[in-house]
Amino acid sequence: MKGRILHLMVVIALLCAITLPASGHTSKLFFVAWNDTLPLTLPGEVMPYEQDGTVFVPHTIFDLTMDGITATFHAERNTLTLLSRSQRLIFDLTEGRVTDENGVTRQAQCILRDSTAFVPLELCANYFGLSASLLKGANDYTVVRLTNGQEIYDDAHFLPKTEQIIAYRVDGYEGGQTPDLPSGDQLPPTVYLTAFGVEHATIAMDVLSNVTIPLTVFFTADEILENPSLVRTASAKGYMVGLTVGQGETDVSSALRRGNDALRLVAGHKTLLACLTQEQSQGIEGYCIMDRDLVVPTTTAMQLEVESMVLCTDTCRLDIQMLTVVNARFRPLRETSPFRIIPAA
Repeated sequence: MKGRILHLMVVIALLCAITLPASGHTSKLFFVAWNDTLPLTLPGEVMPYEQDGTVFVPHTIFDLTMDGITATFHAERNTLTLLSRSQRLIFDLTEGRVTDENGVTRQAQCILRDSTAFVPLELCANYFGLSASLLKGANDYTVVRLTNGQEIYDDAHFLPKTEQIIAYRVDGYEGGQTPDLPSGDQLPPTVYLTAFGVEHATIAMDVLSNVTIPLTVFFTADEILENPSLVRTASAKGYMVGLTVGQGETDVSSALRRGNDALRLVAGHKTLLACLTQEQSQGIEGYCIMDRDLVVPTTTAMQLEVESMVLCTDTCRLDIQMLTVVNARFRPLRETSPFRIIPAA
């Protein structure tokens, strides 16, 4: 009970701290967050607003397949239905009331503005067992956040993690592009996720723990020997484990050999996959070597129509969100992947 009261106080404080327009919309975009993701970007024409102390939001924010809720507006009957597997709310716009699946009716406004039905945020969220927060994100953009208890970050920690994806979408919008999808005839990007070193491999593996997305992790010989459990876990999860060497390594061939010896010792197998710079690859034979200079950040990969090796860093969670939003196709690194350095004859 104490936790629920505390959460309610936080939400009330957030609502009070944000000034919403009573009519008209000045901002070009606002964002909808679901747990720790940011799946929707909506135009300012359907910006949330406050009326008589109640925050109203467009019904589309509840049309989130993540929690099995669908929203349907019936123009002829002037009703809006929010429906989950076991619950239902039917708003009668004419009568100003809402009826649930048990036939219980109460007064509640659902307001039609410019062909969009706006529903009371707190009433709808609470009815379907969700928590709702109204936040101010990067550069003062409004973020409506819905959570179902499976979120990792609280609002204070979630907001800073949205800045990169918000900036990307805003840049795309201001550049005349649809924020959430590749523009024009551009194909969705094809990406090969890669992580280098213990820190970034750990982050990437944690982010991908509940999804089926291929990942390739590259370690030096010392990293393998010092982190045997991590390496074994990566192999057990089906991730490709490859070798790399430290910057400034003078004997790359010996470093790779030591890496394979270490891999056999801790994981019971060797690998022919390595990722090196062009300079490091000189004179190296017997390995399938990927060009480390071709590894790019997510924001670059999203703008390319060619296949890309994408670097997983400490922003990996948001990077995966951004790539998912643009329908990226994730592929595992293979010998035939277009990043291989072909040794000179």
